[in-house]
Amino acid sequence: MLRLTALLSLLLAAVAVGCSSRQVRVGPAPPASYQTLGPSEGSGCGLLLLNIIPIRVNSRTGRAYDNALQHGGTALIDTKLQYQWWIVPYLGTLLCTVVDGTEIR
Repeated sequence: MLRLTALLSLLLAAVAVGCSSRQVRVGPAPPASYQTLGPSEGSGCGLLLLNIIPIRVNSRTGRAYDNALQHGGTALIDTKLQYQWWIVPYLGTLLCTVVDGTEIR
C-alpha cells in the first residue's frame, strides 16, 4: 500500500510539473501618455500533433500579440484573449489564440 501511494504521488507530481509553464508578460506596460491608433486583432496557431507533440503551441500568444500590432503601434491596451481549438482527425488538435485590443503608440 505504501508503494502504491508513493507511485501515485510521483505520477501526480510528474503530471503537475509537465503541464505547467513559466509566467510570461505578453506585452510591455503602457506608458503614462500615448496615442490611440484604434482597435486591432491578431491571431497565432499551433498544432498538438497526435495530441502529444507540440508544434508552435507555446509561442502562439506572443505571435498573436505581434500580429495585432499591424498599424505601427508599440503596445495594446484593453486586451482580451480568446482561445479556440479544433480536432483534426488523424493529426491532432489545432490550438489558436486571438488577441483583441486597442493599439497605441
